[in-house]
Amino acid sequence: MGRTGLPECGLVLVALLACCACCARGQPPAPPPEAAPLPGALPLPPAALTPNSTSGGPPAAAAAEQQAADVIVVGAGIAGLAAAKELAASGLRVVVLEARNRTGGRLHSVPTAAGGRVDLGAMWAHGWNESHPLRPLISALGLNVSRKQNYNSGAIFQPGGGRSSFLSYAQVQRGWTNVLEANITRMRAAASAAAAAASAAPAGAGAAPPRDVPVLEPYLAWLEGAWLSPNATRQANLLLHTRMQVLLNANASELSALRYGDAKTLPAEDVLIEGGMDALTDDLARGLDVRLGTVVTNISHDASGVRAAAAGGAAFAAPFAVVTLPLGVLKEPSTVVFDPPLPAAKRSAGMGVLDKVVMVWPEPWWPKNADFISREMPDLSGEWCVFLNYYATLRLPVLVALHAADTARGLEARGDAEVLEGAMEALRGIGGPGVPPPSQSFVTRWAADPFARGSYSFYAVGNPRDIVDALGDPVGRLHFAGEATSRHPATAHGAYESGLREARRVLAARASEAGGAAAAPPAGTAG
Repeated sequence: MGRTGLPECGLVLVALLACCACCARGQPPAPPPEAAPLPGALPLPPAALTPNSTSGGPPAAAAAEQQAADVIVVGAGIAGLAAAKELAASGLRVVVLEARNRTGGRLHSVPTAAGGRVDLGAMWAHGWNESHPLRPLISALGLNVSRKQNYNSGAIFQPGGGRSSFLSYAQVQRGWTNVLEANITRMRAAASAAAAAASAAPAGAGAAPPRDVPVLEPYLAWLEGAWLSPNATRQANLLLHTRMQVLLNANASELSALRYGDAKTLPAEDVLIEGGMDALTDDLARGLDVRLGTVVTNISHDASGVRAAAAGGAAFAAPFAVVTLPLGVLKEPSTVVFDPPLPAAKRSAGMGVLDKVVMVWPEPWWPKNADFISREMPDLSGEWCVFLNYYATLRLPVLVALHAADTARGLEARGDAEVLEGAMEALRGIGGPGVPPPSQSFVTRWAADPFARGSYSFYAVGNPRDIVDALGDPVGRLHFAGEATSRHPATAHGAYESGLREARRVLAARASEAGGAAAAPPAGTAG
């Protein structure tokens, strides 16, 4: 449906109200209607658009139907649209191929019956300041942003109900900062010093660099030496969950200790966009040739150019392409077949999951001014332990449960009714048996989404700092953009900047072939 109706992503609308993020706005012409999705599921491709990955190039029958352009952009998320806008502004013929029946990719918001919208994908503009890359777009649209998220503002509850000790939590936070984070900082400094020494030593003479470990390892070592009480241990688990697992959408057993701090960290200067993150992609898409419902299945490339084949027989050809497929899709090479195949480095970072259960009530029954409603965690699963309170920042009576990694994947296998039942059991443990069910809810399933296969990238154990450069380096006439290719990974502004970066590289490559003087940004320069 259109922007003023129910969301075309097909996420379940349980009743009368909803959860926060973009005002009604225009977008490209409406695509043909989709088949109804399973309750609560993110959209699956129509049967006619199921990817066919058996061939390595455009089907022979479609060859005569190839549509020519100067540049093909694969993906209409913020990276792809930023690249397309920049290239089109330079006078090039650009065609954007998007599998979904909407633009935005992992930026997606839904309207609420009470007004406003809520983000189901990326929601924060991280590191907000006067020079933030998204500020000009937000200002041009006249959108407001929330006050900065206060990550120290939280109402924490014990497993059996009742408020958690603030004094105990403050002591745990001090230990986290003064001991655990200090230990990780020393590990990182030792690794940097060893790398510098190895680069200066004769070949083969340098010492082996320090071993990378999961962040779980120094965390458990800290717990062992801290002699925390049972309730303080539960609070420490909550701190690990919010500052690492939820923020970086991965298990603590997967996250690199040596890369901790190279991506986003908490606390941070983050804001929500009143109107939704996809207000930005809606605006970027205006005036562009965006082909919705075009599921690219094959991309072949050689010295003469790039050819992209889509399910249903459509084919496109251009001298260059900008590929903005999510890392989760690239990590499943049968989804989109590249001929010749991509280097293994294009799939070497981690891809995580952050799912949401958005619940709306007519009015808040929880502490209104706490940015987060949380429960102490007896283990590291984090199930029903962190709820973002939209009332504190945008005055919407909305709680958003945040689940990451394995816990999120496990919840995706459950039906909406079972998911909501679990949420209400946890919330009634906080607010008592009289807590009413929400009047409206949405459940996301980003891991199951065939066009995302996860939420965003993370530094896995063993990943070097410059893994983002390898993910963004061109391969022949293929250029790569997206949050995973940015020096600001896992952020919307990183994705946006990467699209601009690749547009400049394409323009420079065209100028070089034409004998011009423009120089391309060097490979390994991640935006």
